[in-house]
Amino acid sequence: MKNICIIAGSFTDYQILKPLMAEIREDASACLNVIFTEKYHTPQFSILHSHLEQDGFTMEEKSDIALTADGQYSLSYPVIFEQKEYDRLLKLIQPDIVVLSGNAYPTYLAAVYASLNQIPIAHIEGGISDAGTRDHSHEHGIARLSQLHFTSSEKYHRQIIKSGKHPETVFTVGSLLMKNIQKLSLPSRTAFFRSVQLEADSPFLFISFEPDLTDESADEAIIDTILDTVCAKEFSDFKLIFSPQKTTGAGKIISRKIHAFAHANPEQTVILPAKDLTDFGCAIKYCSAMISNFFEGLVIAASFSKPVINIGKDLKDALPNPISCRPDRNALFYWLKKVLRDPFAMESRHISEPFEKIVTARTIKEKIQIFDLTDLPQKEYFQ
Repeated sequence: MKNICIIAGSFTDYQILKPLMAEIREDASACLNVIFTEKYHTPQFSILHSHLEQDGFTMEEKSDIALTADGQYSLSYPVIFEQKEYDRLLKLIQPDIVVLSGNAYPTYLAAVYASLNQIPIAHIEGGISDAGTRDHSHEHGIARLSQLHFTSSEKYHRQIIKSGKHPETVFTVGSLLMKNIQKLSLPSRTAFFRSVQLEADSPFLFISFEPDLTDESADEAIIDTILDTVCAKEFSDFKLIFSPQKTTGAGKIISRKIHAFAHANPEQTVILPAKDLTDFGCAIKYCSAMISNFFEGLVIAASFSKPVINIGKDLKDALPNPISCRPDRNALFYWLKKVLRDPFAMESRHISEPFEKIVTARTIKEKIQIFDLTDLPQKEYFQ
């Protein structure tokens, strides 16, 4: 039996990885363990824990990294998250392979400790970071430490190979997030509007902005630009729905600004209570346009053929439909006016979807199962 350990950083990560977790759980020849790095004493962890139980997953241990496993352990460590927890938990679980998703710092840290414990690594959603960002440095490190790579598109497949990995270890499998969205039974427009307390016929803009951790002052300037633009009188007919922010670091600063804006404009503004995939999917599906730099959100927008203004990151070659807009009020005002015009919005409905693949989660699980894990660490980098 192959012991597969998935490491996820947040409730959002869980929602993306859930189809793969379900595939592994249903396979009699595999044993599933999941480490969550969400702090267990936070509201986010409470949301995560309740969804885990609803989805049929058990949580045998929790600490500052929470463990979902078939083991017999039940411990609590009310301490600040430290790197040694990865080492402790990986030694406790003793997985045959670790599965990581994304490129955030906790993911990079997990890759380092898995490598130090000589555990093979499979990396999902590699190749997506902008060159020069901190996430790009993390992603490059994760790619170097990983033995299997699962990308969401051919573009990212080529990026991983260019980083020096052998083509035989890189697979284009599509987006796990996309498959999860397709499986969801999203509420009707009326039901969604009722849940966020908006009138059913209200057009709205959806704003989902995530800090990139490289320059907090730049993040503040961008969110100020967004807030200053969307409150212009030309957009007064549109309600504004914001995705929630993390409560740490630059996310805390952005959250304060958004809540201050909402307090000043209570009739126009809604802030989603949590980054639940159902609410997130509905907000994108029913919006008139989306302003974002959040890659996962842009992927969902592509599936619904929604016009998207990507601000602050250059993703024009990575995704088929976003407009890459510099963080400038005049530029954002121009593009927002343009995408809200009917002819332009209609054009976005005919955009191809590069992340669409069949049975993405099953493909990942099967590739992990068939590869000889004892051989993986010895594979040479492809030049």
